[in-house]
Amino acid sequence: MATNIEALVDQAMAVRRRLEERGAAEDAQVVERLVQELTTARPKAERPYYTVAEVAELIGVSGQTVKNWISRGLVKGYRLGGRIVIPRSELDEYRSMAEASKGIEPLPSREEIVDAVREGRRRFLWPMEPQEKDS
Repeated sequence: MATNIEALVDQAMAVRRRLEERGAAEDAQVVERLVQELTTARPKAERPYYTVAEVAELIGVSGQTVKNWISRGLVKGYRLGGRIVIPRSELDEYRSMAEASKGIEPLPSREEIVDAVREGRRRFLWPMEPQEKDS
C-alpha cells in the first residue's frame, strides 16, 4: 500500500512523462529533479531497532566501527539470530553526544605540540664558577 508521498511521486513522474511526450523536455527535467530532491530529503521512518549497517549509515561511520563500539560497551547491541540490532534509544543517545561534541575543538597535531614545547624551552647553561685571576 503506497503512502501519500509515494502516490504524489508517482503522479509527478506521470506529469514528467506527459511533458516529455509534448516536447517540454526542460519542464520534465525540472519535475524530475524536484522529485529526486524531495525523495532524498525525506527522513526515514523511525523504528525501535536498527541493524549495524543502518546505524553506520545514519551516523556516518563504518559497520566495523559500530561493532567495535558494541564490543567495547560504548553502544548497546543485542544479537537476534545472526544479526546484531541496536535500540533507537542508543542511537538517540549518540546523537545528543555528537551534538554536544561539535563545540569541542580538535586536539592539536603532533607537529604543533612539538613546536610549542620547543618554543617554551630555554637553553640550559651550566653555572660556571668564577675563575680566580692570578696576580
